[in-house]
Amino acid sequence: MKLKGYVIQNDSKFQRAVYGSPNGHGEMSGGVGEKATEGEKLAAYDRLGGLILSGGRKIKSGSFWDFKKKKRVEKPKPVLQIRVDGELFEYPEGKELPLEVKAKETLDKRRKDKKREEVANKKKNREEKEAKAKK
Repeated sequence: MKLKGYVIQNDSKFQRAVYGSPNGHGEMSGGVGEKATEGEKLAAYDRLGGLILSGGRKIKSGSFWDFKKKKRVEKPKPVLQIRVDGELFEYPEGKELPLEVKAKETLDKRRKDKKREEVANKKKNREEKEAKAKK
């Protein structure tokens, strides 16, 4: 699901942010409601610690909900969190990412593509062997 261009990863957490959770009487309470703006829904989801992605990159928790003031951030300035060699780096969204980050993401994509290709080849070989065995 997308809100304001951001990907919401956890649907059940999003449902709680919007509709609330059952209270002791079995009634739903605590959600922002269906009529809330996308910004309000995003802030409520962030408040619950929901994973928010932008362009496949994690947005830092608290970018849309101010935990100190206990209210929605009116003008959010999302921060990307990117892990490189086990170290976590933070960059303001929209700023040019350092070459090291781009290189790491390129290598990660190549590794995923290679792994996907290996799995597809194994499946193809297995299917070919099964077809020959049937003949």
